[in-house]
Amino acid sequence: MRLGAAVLAGTMLLAAAPAHADQGSADGISVTIDDVVLNGYSCTTTAVTVRADVPDWAGWTVAVVGGPAGQGRLDAVFFAGRGPASSTASLLICPADSVGPWTATVDTRVVLTQSQFTVGFTVDQVSTTTAIDTALLKASSVRVRGSVRGDGGVRPRGPVAISGLRNGTWRALGHTYPRPSGTFRFVAPRNVTRVRAEYGGDTVTEKSQARARVERISTSSSS
Repeated sequence: MRLGAAVLAGTMLLAAAPAHADQGSADGISVTIDDVVLNGYSCTTTAVTVRADVPDWAGWTVAVVGGPAGQGRLDAVFFAGRGPASSTASLLICPADSVGPWTATVDTRVVLTQSQFTVGFTVDQVSTTTAIDTALLKASSVRVRGSVRGDGGVRPRGPVAISGLRNGTWRALGHTYPRPSGTFRFVAPRNVTRVRAEYGGDTVTEKSQARARVERISTSSSS
């Protein structure tokens, strides 16, 4: 488990509410954890907000330990305060950990009363868009040019599978990979009428695909 951070809680202004967040509470302590979308191949964080609605004299602590649902705990953050307060810290999320549902176990203590509850949140991959710019048949070879783009400027790194339609049947033609710019090229000695580019996704990016009709050109035309 990665080392967690300790936070001394006090009254503070909070950022605008996220698009979606999950929450749990017990004994006047509520914990909200934001859903998160990976923003690239490096680690990111998700916000953990603790609100204490307790008497002025009451001391309290909160330990939040998170990880992929059904798997090991990967990061933790700890809060402590006295009386009503609100504070925000973060859990570390890395692409290699897991995407999908996560669970945070929350242990609270208010004076001498101890409680435990869980808060669920999700870690989502980056959406992608695959496009075929040109699909040309020249000298019995199909030549495909296209691109794979990730939301937020993320550069996808997964494989692109190219298939071709011939006599009503889709046939695998091969694989390629996007360049750092996101563009890809593919050439195969096949005579097909349509092509399909399927980006396979990876730990950070989602799958996407595109289809296009193949344009037949003469050997004297430019590709």
